[in-house]
Amino acid sequence: MPPCNKTITNRTHIIFLCIITALFISIQFISSSKFINIAITILQQQQEKQAIDKKLPPFTLTSKKQRICILAGPHKTASTSVQGNFYRWSKPTVNFTDSIFVQLPQPLLTWIWPVPEEIARVEHNDTHNWHWAPSKIFYPMMEALTHKSRLPKKRVLFRTYTAENIVDMYRQCIGKYWDEGYNVVFGTEAMDMVIKLPEGPSMIHKVSNNVLPRDIDGDQVNVVVMYRTPKIDHLISMWHQNCPKQTDEHFYKWISTTTNTLGPLDALGMVDFFLNQTNWNVDLVNLEGMKEENWDVSNFVACKILGEKCIGKVIKGLYDGSEPVMANVRSGQRGPNVPNETLDDMDIVLNSYDCNYIHLLRGGNPRLKIHFRSAFKKVIKTCKKLGKVNYPQTRIEMRERIKEFALHRGTLEPVNETEFSIIDGWI
Repeated sequence: MPPCNKTITNRTHIIFLCIITALFISIQFISSSKFINIAITILQQQQEKQAIDKKLPPFTLTSKKQRICILAGPHKTASTSVQGNFYRWSKPTVNFTDSIFVQLPQPLLTWIWPVPEEIARVEHNDTHNWHWAPSKIFYPMMEALTHKSRLPKKRVLFRTYTAENIVDMYRQCIGKYWDEGYNVVFGTEAMDMVIKLPEGPSMIHKVSNNVLPRDIDGDQVNVVVMYRTPKIDHLISMWHQNCPKQTDEHFYKWISTTTNTLGPLDALGMVDFFLNQTNWNVDLVNLEGMKEENWDVSNFVACKILGEKCIGKVIKGLYDGSEPVMANVRSGQRGPNVPNETLDDMDIVLNSYDCNYIHLLRGGNPRLKIHFRSAFKKVIKTCKKLGKVNYPQTRIEMRERIKEFALHRGTLEPVNETEFSIIDGWI
């Protein structure tokens, strides 16, 4: 009996284990079946979405394929021309027929130049000491991002709305076109405020966080910086802008007394700033090199940076009346009332300041694209001669050095317009 009882007990254990194993296999099968069903459902949803996407128009792509391009100036580098032409060539948004830049009935760009309607209305009706145009719509944005003590409170826009309200109107306008699937291009020469003002880093972070779409990645943003030479011509253009002809303040007086930090001359500093303060891509364009290759600046940016379809060096579809406008081209400007030797020495100092950023010109940063790189050879050559200690380390030091040249050599009699002529198209 005991052996028989032991056998029965063993058989019971075996049967029990078989039942448990069968239950375990059944549960696993049921679970795997549910998993398979879930996977099939997800696959079906993806296939349906792809089928819908194929029916969308070409510009309604996913946000990851969209781009935003920011034209950052600086001042006196053809910024007015490019802004005006891109506004003209864009799909009509907000039009003003009393501007030299009127939007075309047949847009040339697939990109949008956004114009916040309320800001445009207020600015258009305000009385400015300069000719307002809708292509200049982004200047107030940068002003609104400065410290509250710098806000232009005399302007109607800043008396009507808070800085936060103004910034939010830009965010909503850009976001509207972004959500519709468009690539967006905008800009202002006032972007050079970011290296002129101590709150520059805060300003650019606000652009990134409070103006651009929240779902955008850094590699979807390109910021374009123009580099103008000869540097002394750039400086003279700054003098013309800061001292309008009516005031009759001659170059010698201006350069020997100014407290201007000469930020527009610091294009490489702007490039370095954007690379360090953002995760955006940066395009550096040498304007002298561009002119040598017979490019118009607006066509170049449209063809080579925005990626528009072009025929040769002209945007595709250009027709009579749509040709790029070159704004602020002036002849008969006042000449600087200092000796030519003074101007030559100033130009050397202005060029040598860029040695602070020689690392940018040597390449190696995948986020930086330099256009017309060969035109920078002069800067590299100058820096090799100077070494590491003979160039000004800051813009203030640069300003003081060129001021010394003016004070040392003195002034000349004011140059008459008939004696000095400058065709100044880099405005």
